Amino acid sequence: MLGPLIFLLFINDLAKHMHNLKIKIEITLFADDCSMATSARSLGELQENVNIIMCEFKNWAIANRLVCNAEKTIAVQFYNSIKPENIIFNFDNKNVITSEYFRFLGIESDNKLNWSNHVNNVVKKINKAYYVITNMKDTLDARSMLQLYYALVYSHIAYNVILWGNAKTANRVLIAQKRIIRLLFKVDYQKSCKPTFKYEKIMISTSLFIYRSILTIWKYKSNKQIEHNTKNNYTIFYEKHRSALYEKSPMYESKRLFNNLPLKIRKCDNYNVFKSEVKTLLYSNPVYSVNEFYNLNFNT
Repeated sequence: MLGPLIFLLFINDLAKHMHNLKIKIEITLFADDCSMATSARSLGELQENVNIIMCEFKNWAIANRLVCNAEKTIAVQFYNSIKPENIIFNFDNKNVITSEYFRFLGIESDNKLNWSNHVNNVVKKINKAYYVITNMKDTLDARSMLQLYYALVYSHIAYNVILWGNAKTANRVLIAQKRIIRLLFKVDYQKSCKPTFKYEKIMISTSLFIYRSILTIWKYKSNKQIEHNTKNNYTIFYEKHRSALYEKSPMYESKRLFNNLPLKIRKCDNYNVFKSEVKTLLYSNPVYSVNEFYNLNFNT
């Protein structure tokens, strides 16, 4: 287990080294991954900044006797409807390959932030788990089977669900999850799974998206990183925006979900209590879609 620890110590000076550049750069370290973000007023300036950052990173790697693999480096240009002009990045004296798709920390998407590929992978993992559970159901007791569910199914649904949980294709994950629940608890295909989700206190994939989104926005609110109104029913303000694209963002959806909570929960200023109240609310009101949650009447 010393390998990862030694590696983290080895790259510990990377952030400090890169901050010596006269370029605005944000560096995030997560486990053994490092992300560097920069911005610019024009594509030309952005191209120059990124090339400088990559060149300096290469120099740091050489000084620390690390090898950079330029062939595994890709560039993704994100856009909505109008495709921007291509930007050419250079790394290790080679032009970086431009790709429409990317995989980052177990998340798959494309240059329009379409989550279909990631949803497909989650569904495949749940379907594999179905066959494992089928083969083990006559061997393990109910408690062990539930532990198997959380290990093989829940973990994949929960991972970064705030990003893809409200995608157009996310309903496929719900269908695969209900198939597992019917197998575990012997629910007839003619009956709804909602009573089982409620009784067994298992979070539906849609509810899990709602739950994680609300907890995220609560942390922003408590850290005063977003404006909220304590005089007007503890609601969170929406930023002014011109594009409907913003309303599809996780941040905007999280604010809407928070504002739909009962006033009693919105007023809660203790994170653990708030977390428990939201979880209880979602267990008691199982929903198959976000719109279904918005249509719930909490008498607020």
